[in-house]
Amino acid sequence: MIKLYGFLEGPVATGGWEVTVTCQCGMHLVRRISAKAEDALYDIGISSHEQHEIYHAHCAEQHQGEPFTLEWVDDPSNYQGVRQSDVEVVDWNEHELSSLGDVLRTAFSAQHEKSPTPPENDL
Repeated sequence: MIKLYGFLEGPVATGGWEVTVTCQCGMHLVRRISAKAEDALYDIGISSHEQHEIYHAHCAEQHQGEPFTLEWVDDPSNYQGVRQSDVEVVDWNEHELSSLGDVLRTAFSAQHEKSPTPPENDL
């Protein structure tokens, strides 16, 4: 049985709540904005059949057609099932982010100087 986890990401600046469904394999399947937090369970298919076509298609394609179960997670930050085993969560401080930004700007500006030649038009 494939486990799919639904949870609130948080409030959205424009109003409503962002709700996500993630498969145990780590793939994000649904990301929606629900008008109210209470609507999230319906919108992602825990208390309805909304989005189930997406879940069935994912399980058919990625998990040899195994059935799925949809589970609501109140606090995804403390729930192991939502975490991907091959992804490390890193907490960056302001200095580390600034240093990384400098490295990326240097790397990408060097690549822009060597832009590839455009493909020729065969018309």
